[in-house]
Amino acid sequence: MKHPIPIPEANSYGIAIFIVYSLSGPSLTSHLRASLRQLARFSFMTVYLVILLLTSFWGLALFSASEVFGDSAKVSALFCLPGVALGLLAVRWDRAIVRRYRRKTSLGTVVLPDFRRGVRRERATGMPPKVNRDSTLPTRFSPDEPAAAALTLVVVAILEELIYRGFLVKACFLLPNPALIVAANIGCLAFFSLGHIRFGWVHVLAKTPLGILALGITLLAGTVLPAMLLHAAFNLSAWKTLRTQG
Repeated sequence: MKHPIPIPEANSYGIAIFIVYSLSGPSLTSHLRASLRQLARFSFMTVYLVILLLTSFWGLALFSASEVFGDSAKVSALFCLPGVALGLLAVRWDRAIVRRYRRKTSLGTVVLPDFRRGVRRERATGMPPKVNRDSTLPTRFSPDEPAAAALTLVVVAILEELIYRGFLVKACFLLPNPALIVAANIGCLAFFSLGHIRFGWVHVLAKTPLGILALGITLLAGTVLPAMLLHAAFNLSAWKTLRTQG
């Protein structure tokens, strides 16, 4: 990504607030569902999706779309297929990390929800559903709604990449020297991985390759579009496995 023209100081405060808000998406979702009774009846993914949408609109108001999406359709198309391939590779690494961690420690037991019982339990008690052992992508959707679930996971993947590898990467390149830019990008990767902590620490580690591959292809291509395809392929592949095992 190209280093942009320095922004006015007045806008820097708005961008700083945007960065904090963007990085706190998952924790903000959990807090809102725990604090507001009206939101408790909605799934985590539903509330999170709304927060991602609001964050994306805010980001589009702050940043140039051409800097995030790139100017060359030819370059974007060239990296689309590698993006999908890297998404499937990230799924393999994710599963390998989860399996290896689970073999070494009982703390690594993290899984697929028992959907019907889990949803009923959450509605009755407000507690998250119990999970089963082989998940790479824990979620709350019923297996009776595959189309809606798959669509939601694709939209979440696209919006997360727009925020983490689009707006936040652009914000990182506003910093004055290369060392700060590298440190800021590493920090954003860490927050992306930590956003999965509600599924267990193993998923913080397992989602790190996904973040690294998405950041790498974004920087290489100069556009966030291949990372969106990468993450969408990852979510769809993991969802297919989740339905098969569920």
